[in-house]
Amino acid sequence: MADLEAQLKESSAKLKELAGMVSLKPIGTALPITCYENWADIAVLHRKLGDIIPLFEIRGKACLVMKSLVSQERKGLESKNCAERQRHYDVGVNVPAYSFDAIAMDFAVARHLAIMGYVCSTWAIYDRVANVCGRLVSNKEIAPDPWSDPKLWEHLMGDGSKGIGGFSLHQPLFQAYGWPVRVSYKTRNWLVHDGGDVGKRYLFRGDQSSDGYLMHQQAINDLQRWCDYKCDKGKISRCCLQATEEPWPTQDLCTILEKYNTEIDVMLTCLVKWSVDSLLGQVKSFSERDEPVLRAAYAAAPPAR
Repeated sequence: MADLEAQLKESSAKLKELAGMVSLKPIGTALPITCYENWADIAVLHRKLGDIIPLFEIRGKACLVMKSLVSQERKGLESKNCAERQRHYDVGVNVPAYSFDAIAMDFAVARHLAIMGYVCSTWAIYDRVANVCGRLVSNKEIAPDPWSDPKLWEHLMGDGSKGIGGFSLHQPLFQAYGWPVRVSYKTRNWLVHDGGDVGKRYLFRGDQSSDGYLMHQQAINDLQRWCDYKCDKGKISRCCLQATEEPWPTQDLCTILEKYNTEIDVMLTCLVKWSVDSLLGQVKSFSERDEPVLRAAYAAAPPAR
């Protein structure tokens, strides 16, 4: 199976080829020209798929920053830097014990910045992928509407009350991936909308580098309640991971997010392939009588730039 980035490139190329075929407005087809115009309007989504690809490098670098923040090498370096900064202050003055991008700060602030970069870049990918897939397989009102905005959780993985028409895989996907998607989504909201540890509810166990990304017990309890935690001998329901692979017992949010987001990547890889191939199959099946006319028009068209 291709990874998500590779699948986006492959599917974007397929849609681009389809766009070139159906946008020629060939003369003499059995299907009304409006059929091809509607398909052309959808096929231009290949551009949106291609626009997502640069985000993968950003997410990859953000993930490295997030993990390196708590490496033993980094902790040792920050300890030396803190001792050096302390020499320039009077005894008793609180000196920031960590840094982020060479700016001195407390570890909790650096941790917040690091995990925010990873979470935000990840969900920028996810919602943009869901947006394209939602338009590819949705009803005629959603597909061309620039103001409609299909989202991964609210529409694809939601309870159906806000569902986007055409997502017929909703229930199987929820049964297979509901837990990791919900945990990742709730964590994103906690960090982005609620400010993480800013406020009454604590996300992490402590504010020292030794605490790393370990979650506060109340945060674990809250996430389990919000995400409808159900576990049987280590196997969490609505998740493809086996008990031996399950990162939830580690209580380490960095490990959990990285593993769960890998699972969501797998789901979206399949979703992109299914959505694009469904449209390709639709066009191929319904335009079969027109294939000679389409091929001739495509061959005679000037090369795409």
